[in-house]
Amino acid sequence: MHGSPAITQTIQEYIDNRRDLSDLISTLAEPIEKAYTEGRIDTPDSAEEQLWSLWLSVLDVAKRAPHTNSDAQMKLVDLMAAFKARPNPPAPSPVPDDWVWRGGNLWTNLAILGPSVREDWNSPPSTSNAGTSPEEWTNVNAFIARLTNACIADFLLYAIWSVRPVLEEDEVSTAELDMLVPAAAVWFLYLGERIHESDEEYGGPGRGGTVWTGKKGFCKERWQLWKERMAIISQNTGISVDTRDIANEALKTMDTIDGTTK
Repeated sequence: MHGSPAITQTIQEYIDNRRDLSDLISTLAEPIEKAYTEGRIDTPDSAEEQLWSLWLSVLDVAKRAPHTNSDAQMKLVDLMAAFKARPNPPAPSPVPDDWVWRGGNLWTNLAILGPSVREDWNSPPSTSNAGTSPEEWTNVNAFIARLTNACIADFLLYAIWSVRPVLEEDEVSTAELDMLVPAAAVWFLYLGERIHESDEEYGGPGRGGTVWTGKKGFCKERWQLWKERMAIISQNTGISVDTRDIANEALKTMDTIDGTTK
């Protein structure tokens, strides 16, 4: 799924310093708030449908912002922080019987963001050339890691989902390593300390791959396995230099975090 080309372009203007944040927030938020307060449901311009379009557009822009361009990615984080800080609009009066927004925290909870990101995670790169490109996948993973690090939203579990296919499986092809290792590595670059300190348990969603049968979540033993596997990848001459380099960068970051090196 993709967002709205018009919204994507509007957000890109902000990234390119051609639109300020307050103007952007007003432009994007006011139509959603109007639909919310008017109680529109099951229409193309309902608050829910507009939120889907907004968040998917943010993700589309994140995919185009290189993870190494911290200014661009952090401007997107600032955008999300501004949405979260925006006052919640008033509920419709009277409230419709089938009103789905009972909590009323439209912006405080960044409503629909979770499902939007989850939907986007259904299209990782693949050897069949389907799904997101490897570069876009790396960039959007970096953005979600940064968003989590800023405590604007919590997508910590997604680190496991991106790391598991490359660091917890016995047989991963060279092509798959080149496609997926960079996206796994950026979680350690931009959220490494949080990952290292976490002891969160997730049940089934946090399960391991074939080489990890331990805790279904984060723990120091799993971190150590990831380090060992990342070290092997960083020395794999069968993959691209860029993949080896980012694996090595992630490994050095992990070493610094857990005190292996000072």
